[in-house]
Amino acid sequence: MNPPAVSRTTEREQVTIPLFFRDLVSVGPREQRALSAMLKSDSADWVSAMIVLYQDISAAIQYFVVRQPCSDEVSDWIRLKDYPEARHLLQLDAEREETTQSRTAQVFLDNLERLNNLGEAYCATFLADLRHRLGEHYTPEWLVTKMVRRVAGSGTIADPACGDGRFLTSLIELGHPLERLWGVELNPLVVMMARYNVWVAAGRPTHIPCKIEWSDFLLGAHYNGMGKIEDLPAPDMFIGNTP
Repeated sequence: MNPPAVSRTTEREQVTIPLFFRDLVSVGPREQRALSAMLKSDSADWVSAMIVLYQDISAAIQYFVVRQPCSDEVSDWIRLKDYPEARHLLQLDAEREETTQSRTAQVFLDNLERLNNLGEAYCATFLADLRHRLGEHYTPEWLVTKMVRRVAGSGTIADPACGDGRFLTSLIELGHPLERLWGVELNPLVVMMARYNVWVAAGRPTHIPCKIEWSDFLLGAHYNGMGKIEDLPAPDMFIGNTP
C-alpha cells in the first residue's frame, strides 16, 4: 500500500526558480490536467508542483542507485557528483530520505519493481503530457534494436538526445566498443537513468563505462554547470530519436 500523498509545494512557492526550470517548466491546461492526475489534487502553484515531481523522482532514483553493488566512483557518477548544479536543481545534496515516501516517489519505485527498467518506470510515472513538453519521446525497444543493428561497429557513435540511454545500451549489448560511444541529455534527472542503464549494459564495471553528459546538444552549455559538447570525441555517426 502506498503511503498518503505528502504535499511539499507550499513551502517552495516563495523560492526563486532556477534558470533551468524557469526556461523548461511551462504549465498549460494539458500539463495542469496531467499534474492534477499525478498529485490527486489541484495545486496553488503548478510550476512548484512540477519541480517537486522532478525532485521526488530523482530522489527515488538515488534511493535505488545507492542500494546497488557498485563502486563509489560509479555511484557518484550516476548521482551526478560531476555536475553540482544539476544536483542542486534536483536537491540531491539535501537530506531527503522522507522524499522517497512521497506519493510520486513511491509510485515510481513501485513501477520500477514491476517493470525492472528505469526508463519505463519513468514513462509510467511521469505522464506523457509532461514528458512531451521537453520533446521526450521514448523509442520502443523493437525499433531501437532494428536501428542499432544497422550501425553497430561504425566507429564513434553519439546519441545527441540520449534519454534513458536505450540506443547506447543496445549498442553495448551488440558489442560496440564502450570508448566509441557517448550521449548528451538535457534533463539531468534522465542523465541519471542513462548512466545507470549503460553501466548495467556494460556488465556493472567498477569504472565509468562511457561519457553521458548533461548538456544541450543544440545550444551547448547555456546553463550553469553544464558539460561542454566540444570536449567530446568527434562522432562518425549520430543515432537516436531527436526532440
